[in-house]
Amino acid sequence: MQPPQRLSWFVEVHGDGVFVIAAGEFDDDAGEAFARGVDGVLTGRPELLVLDLTAVQSISTEGTVMLVDVVYRAAATCMSVTILPSPAVRRQLDLLDPDNVSTDHGPDPATSTQDTPLPTHRGE
Repeated sequence: MQPPQRLSWFVEVHGDGVFVIAAGEFDDDAGEAFARGVDGVLTGRPELLVLDLTAVQSISTEGTVMLVDVVYRAAATCMSVTILPSPAVRRQLDLLDPDNVSTDHGPDPATSTQDTPLPTHRGE
C-alpha cells in the first residue's frame, strides 16, 4: 500500500476555458489551498471552468464541502463549471448531494471504469 499522496494541481488555459487538474488526497488543509488557487483563477472570469478531479484518490467531508463552495462561487461569476470526478469524489458528492450538485447522469461509479462528468452548472 502506498502512502497518501499530498494534493497537487496545475492549471491549463485553452481559449476561454480554464482547466484545473488535481491529483492526490483532498483533505481539509489541501481543500483550503485548492479553494484559494481556484479563487485566483476566477479573477480572470473565464467562460468555462473544468475541475478535473479524476486523479483524486480520496476526499474528506470537509474537502467536499470546500469543493462544493468553489463550484457555487464559480457559478456566481456567470461561467460554466464542470466537475470531472474520480470515483472517490463522486461517492462523497453523492453522499452529501447539496442542492443536487452531484446529480448522477452517468453509469454507476462503483461498477463503471469510465469517468462521467457531473452536470455543468451555469451562474445566473
